[in-house]
Amino acid sequence: MARRTPRDYQLMSLGEAAMRALGAGQAERAEAIATEALALSPGLTPALAIRASARVRLRKYDQAEHDILTALGNHPAPPPQWTVTLSLIHRGRGQLDLAIDLLREAHASHPAAQIVTSNLGELLATTRQHDEAYALLSGAVSHGADRPGLLAQYGRVCRLLGKASEAVEPLQRASSRLEEPPLGRQQVLFELGAVLDALGRFDEAFDACRRANALESRAFDIEAQARAIDEIVDTWTRETLAQHTQAEGEGEGQVFIVGVRRSGTTLTEQILAAHPEVRAGGELSWLRAAARGIDASGARAMGLLTDLSRCTPEAVAKASRAYLDNANPLRGQARILTDKMPANFKLLGLAQLALPKARVIWCRRDPADTCLSCYMQPFNDNSYCADLRTLARYHHDCERLMTHWSEQLDIPIFELSYEALVANPESLVHKLLEFLGLEFDQACLRFESAAPAARTASTDQVARGLYHTSVNRAEQYRSHLTPLLEELDRLGQDRRRD
Repeated sequence: MARRTPRDYQLMSLGEAAMRALGAGQAERAEAIATEALALSPGLTPALAIRASARVRLRKYDQAEHDILTALGNHPAPPPQWTVTLSLIHRGRGQLDLAIDLLREAHASHPAAQIVTSNLGELLATTRQHDEAYALLSGAVSHGADRPGLLAQYGRVCRLLGKASEAVEPLQRASSRLEEPPLGRQQVLFELGAVLDALGRFDEAFDACRRANALESRAFDIEAQARAIDEIVDTWTRETLAQHTQAEGEGEGQVFIVGVRRSGTTLTEQILAAHPEVRAGGELSWLRAAARGIDASGARAMGLLTDLSRCTPEAVAKASRAYLDNANPLRGQARILTDKMPANFKLLGLAQLALPKARVIWCRRDPADTCLSCYMQPFNDNSYCADLRTLARYHHDCERLMTHWSEQLDIPIFELSYEALVANPESLVHKLLEFLGLEFDQACLRFESAAPAARTASTDQVARGLYHTSVNRAEQYRSHLTPLLEELDRLGQDRRRD
C-alpha cells in the first residue's frame, strides 16, 4: 500500500469537513470546502459529488449537474447516493417524472439501497402516488429497513393514507436506538410525533417532539438577534433609506412571501402557483447570498444586514444583478416569480434598494399555533425552534421587524392572515391577486389539485386544501405550552383571530 502524503491527509480532512457542513445544512460552506479540495485534486469524484449535493441545495442546478455527471462518468461503480443527487436536480427543475423514472431504475439496480427507496418513496408521496409509495416503503420496513429517512417517509405515507397506527411501533423502536446519530434520531422522533398527533395521542406526540428538540446541539443567540433588530429599527428608517441609491427599475414581477415558518407561506405560494401567470420559485437563497456579498459580519450569521452604510450604489447594483441573474431564467415567460424563503423578512430593506419594484406578502398566523407547529416540525436548522421561550421571542422579533418595514419601506406589503384566509378564501384570494396586478382565476381556489409548487414541511397539509383543524391547534397542547404562552404574553403577542 502506498504511503499517504500530506496532500492525501489534507484531502481527507477537507472531505470530512465538507460532509460535516453538508450534514449540518451548511450548503454554502460545503460547496466552498469541496471546491478547495478540487483545486488540490481536479476531478476528485467524492469532492465532485459533495459539491453537487451542496449545489442542489443552493439551487445551482446546472453546475450541480455538471459535477455529478462528471463524477458518475469517472467512477467505475458510483454509489446510489450519486444517482439520488441527479434525481434531485431533475426535481428542482420541476422534472418530477424524470426524477421518479431515474429513481425507479436505481431501485431496480440497488433494491437494498435504503437511500434510493427513501427518496423514491418521498417523491411518490409528494406527487400524491400514495399507494405506490406505501407499497414500496412498507415492503422495505417489513424486510428490516432502518434508515431514519426511510422510516420517516414511511410514517408520513401512513399518515396520508389513514394508517398512522402502523407506523408507531417501527418509529418507536428506531427512536430508542441510542447508537443512531442525533440528526437521525431527531428525524424519527419528529415523525413519531406527527404520527401520534394524527392519532389524537397529544401528550405522547408532544413528548416525542420534546425529545427530538432536546437533541438539538446548535444554540441560537436570541439576545444577539434582538440587538441586531434593534439596530435595524433605529437606523433603517424611511429618511436614511431615501439617502441611498436604488437599483433603478429593478424587480418588476418579483414577489417575496415572508413570515415565521409555518405561518402559511407554502399555502400562499401554492395558491399563487395555480395562476397561469405565476412561476413558483420555492425557498430561494439568493437574497441572503446578495446580503452576504455586502456584509459578512456577525449579524449576517442570523440572516440580518444591519450596517446600512455598506449599501453603496455599487454594492446595491451588484446585489440586484446577482439576484436577477438567477431569477430571470427561472421566471421564464411568467409575469410573477415568487420567492417564499420565510426568513427574507430580515432583508426587506435590502430588497427595497436592490429590487424596488418587488412586492411582499407577509403571512401571519396565530402566534401560539405558529410556534407549536415550528416546535413539532424538523427543519434544516431547528436551533431557534428547540426551546419554547426562544421560539416565542423569535416570533416576536419577526413581528416587530415586519411592523417596522411596513411603516418605513416604500415597497408594497400585503398582510395575509391565515385565519382570515381559511374563513373566507375567495375574498382573500381576490384581494391577493389584485395586489399583484393579476386577474382573478378560479384555479387559485382549487390549488390543492395542482402539482406541488415546492417540497417543504407544509406540502402535505397544502395538498389537503383549506381546512379548519389547524386553527386554534395549540389548545390541544396547552398543558405543555406554559413557557411559550407565558413568553408570548410577556411580549404582548396577542392571539390572532382576524
